[in-house]
Amino acid sequence: MTVTQGAVMAMRAAGPASVIIHSASVSPGNSGGPLADVCGRAVGVNTFIRAGEEAAEKLNAALGAADAIRFLAENGVAVTPADTACEALHGIARGTEAGP
Repeated sequence: MTVTQGAVMAMRAAGPASVIIHSASVSPGNSGGPLADVCGRAVGVNTFIRAGEEAAEKLNAALGAADAIRFLAENGVAVTPADTACEALHGIARGTEAGP
């Protein structure tokens, strides 16, 4: 398993679905893997990478969790979403970082 760190850069509507644009590195062939928050909960499913001529132009996209859950439910797969806020994990909580 490989875990990379990144940040959400934008959230956009793409037709009936929401897309999360993020900076966490996603390797080719890893589409379908989870985009997780600092508590390890899936907030999206990585779907595609769009790279420009330079690596700095690379954009990673994930289908938003609500849309993934809806798709699964429509296909008979039960999902139990987390119903509590993400609390601190390794000094990181709600988008803030603690000092060393």
